[in-house]
Amino acid sequence: MGSNVSIHNDCHINALGGVKIGNSVSIAHQTSLIAANHDWTDPLLPIKDQPVLPAPIVISEDVWIGCSCQILAGVTVGSRVVVAAGAVVAKDVLPNRIVGGVPAREIKSI
Repeated sequence: MGSNVSIHNDCHINALGGVKIGNSVSIAHQTSLIAANHDWTDPLLPIKDQPVLPAPIVISEDVWIGCSCQILAGVTVGSRVVVAAGAVVAKDVLPNRIVGGVPAREIKSI
């Protein structure tokens, strides 16, 4: 974890696959970072018994993650990014962007 990082109340961090947080990052309340996902490849296993696949999350420097966001396994959020409140980030975000929605998509380049 970098310096000048704020993680607000009621956040959940599942670091099974690893989580790296850069400098000057703000993570608003009720946000989840989930560094693992389920594998659904074995049709004979019940869903709850499917294996878990760890995958790292990287939050680069100078990032603002709004409240109630979900950052999913294997995602890299580039530097100088704003993630709008309530977004579900399921794929990498390029630097200097504002993203939002479910699933998150680029709203604006900054």
